[in-house]
Amino acid sequence: MASTAWGIDIGNRALKAIKLTREGGELKVEDFAFVEHETPLSQAGDNRDTLIQQSLGKFVEENETKKLPIAVGVTGGQTFSKFVKLPPVEAKEVDKIVNFEAIQQIPFPLDDVEWSYQLFQEPDDPDLEVGIFAMRKELVNQHVANFTDLELNVQLVQTNPLALYNGVQHDGRLVKGAAMILDMGMDNTDLIIADDHTIWTRNIPIGGNSFTEAIESAFKVDFAKAEKLKREAKSSKYSRQIFQAMRPIFAELVSEIQRSQGFYTSTHKDKKIRKVIPMGGGFKLPMLAKYLQQNLSMPVDRPDRFLANPPSDSAKASAYSDQLLSLGAAYGLALQGLGETSVQANLLPEHIRKEQLWAGKTKWFAAAAALFVVGAMVPLAAFGVNSLAFNNPVAEDNRRDVDQILSKARNLDSQWASNVQDAGGDNLVKIRNARDLAEYQTFWADFYPAPFVALPQPQPEVARGLAEGDADMVKQVPRDQRTIVQIEGFQAKYVSDLASIANDTDFVTAAGSALGERTRGRQFGRGRDAEEAPATEGPVPADARGFVVQLDLISPMAQADVFVSSEVIPALEAIGPNPDNPNARYKVVKAVVADSDQFKRNNQRLDDMERAYTATQEETQLGADLGTRRNNTRGNRGGFGGFEGYGGEFGGFENFGEFGGPPRDFRPRNNQRNRSGRQGNLYDDEDGNAAYLDRLTGESQLDDWEITVYLAVMVDPEPYEPEAAPEGEDPVDGDFNATALNQ
Repeated sequence: MASTAWGIDIGNRALKAIKLTREGGELKVEDFAFVEHETPLSQAGDNRDTLIQQSLGKFVEENETKKLPIAVGVTGGQTFSKFVKLPPVEAKEVDKIVNFEAIQQIPFPLDDVEWSYQLFQEPDDPDLEVGIFAMRKELVNQHVANFTDLELNVQLVQTNPLALYNGVQHDGRLVKGAAMILDMGMDNTDLIIADDHTIWTRNIPIGGNSFTEAIESAFKVDFAKAEKLKREAKSSKYSRQIFQAMRPIFAELVSEIQRSQGFYTSTHKDKKIRKVIPMGGGFKLPMLAKYLQQNLSMPVDRPDRFLANPPSDSAKASAYSDQLLSLGAAYGLALQGLGETSVQANLLPEHIRKEQLWAGKTKWFAAAAALFVVGAMVPLAAFGVNSLAFNNPVAEDNRRDVDQILSKARNLDSQWASNVQDAGGDNLVKIRNARDLAEYQTFWADFYPAPFVALPQPQPEVARGLAEGDADMVKQVPRDQRTIVQIEGFQAKYVSDLASIANDTDFVTAAGSALGERTRGRQFGRGRDAEEAPATEGPVPADARGFVVQLDLISPMAQADVFVSSEVIPALEAIGPNPDNPNARYKVVKAVVADSDQFKRNNQRLDDMERAYTATQEETQLGADLGTRRNNTRGNRGGFGGFEGYGGEFGGFENFGEFGGPPRDFRPRNNQRNRSGRQGNLYDDEDGNAAYLDRLTGESQLDDWEITVYLAVMVDPEPYEPEAAPEGEDPVDGDFNATALNQ
């Protein structure tokens, strides 16, 4: 196998290439190239191949390529990929079965395509999966011709998504479960969900240009100006307006990713996606990685280096680092050229492969005869030399001395760990926790109002109607359009090691375990002690302390779960030091929706409402207490009338505690229930169904939502420091000046 190889990825914007060299045990980036096309290929029309040849010509002029093996990438949009489970067959029958599957799966006659396959199998798993990859012959022949016309030694053709997987897998970035790799180019994003043994791919038609075009449209500037604004968004005095213009694209991208995530998990039920690996020039966009981390509720592991050593020249190493995110596919291609990847599928045209095979054989014919006799004697001679060296008396004495020194070092290390390093560990933890409790006894007086302030305000007529108990005024806005999100439950637990929870790839499980609570009859964090969870690298410092907080929210809005994820979660994550409270002693470092459901699908919620209604009707002491709380709550809480009697601190049902399931005749079945021999609709108030109606408006509450949110709140964060505006310019948060922006 070659010791040096080039990987070349011709993208929409530029040619990207990496030259890898393997010398002994060291893998090194010997060289790299980034050659921008004169015009993006997507805008070139019939000049596409001309632009590619121009960029390749410049690359050949500036780099050493003669006779070196070349691995060429092709975009995922030009290729066909399909992953199929194979029936149990003997190994010798696999080729026949795969050929049959290729005929069934590839949407063209096999004579019209170049195709290849790769087998995937997890250890100790009898199931075998095959990845089938194909490309139209005219497309791959034309693409390869651009290289062979310049006498480049093309050895393999690979799809960019698989090349990217090869690079990530080789560098050990995949995790137990699965990782999502996102490669964002100018016009598209390749999405790959994979672990060490399986791959699933999809192309999303959103790229870096989508954000530029959004700015272009919002600010009425040309594309070049919009691109400049995008690249400088973080430091621009118009940063707020620029990010606002791009927000719909951010949301659309997250939606597409979540669709892919949902489909993958539905077909791979034993896999859980644990992190995102961003690649591609599109991820140079400020805040994109952070936005994905917040909205996908998983860590984003942005690579800052490859496993191969960078170029030794400092100037070249700096340029290489700047372009690293764009070089992922080229890196994977070069690795495959060296034969160091798990996926070896190759779409190189058959006629080129045969020519190379014959050329490679002829030069060895004469050498093979000459080496035949000599080769037989080499193994015996080598064995004799090695045996003499190993048995040399001097070497034996040296080995004995080394073993004694190593044994003594291990003993000393063990004594340090047991007698010094771990001494008093339990007592130190107790002392620190006791000190922290005293130090933060006034914390809640400061933090408690913050989540309430972060929630959206209802429409004016709704707020006034709720305050005055005026149902007609409230009903001016349809129930499912009322922007009401109310906190009905609030609990927290102090943790001295917040990083182990906030940085955990499964934050919901870790936070639920820390709280140790059963929420709406569902146990979060089952089978896991969050205090023992390992601290992983992430946005929260390893020495951070703070609180895990659970908020129980209720809302009548249609798709309230989506609204909370897109609007409330970002508002909660903004809680912390700010211009109005620069010295706040708290900062929400993570906010995640842990659970959401509608009332009608939660038997315990229905049981809660039924019990409360029955108690009120019978005028029990509990009913009297609830009535008093309703009168107090309706005018003061700012909530909506039908929820003043719900569970939680603010609703009046805190005495119910843990509820079992409701009586069977109270569970909704096909929107009907049977009681006393009579049929009644759940949305009707006859036959005792008033338990499910809003006390103020008389509307059904069964479509309302209950949502659980977990927060990680760090104490004593860095104080707020306003961003200094460049001299002579308005502050970043100043007024938007469209005229100045267009100048």
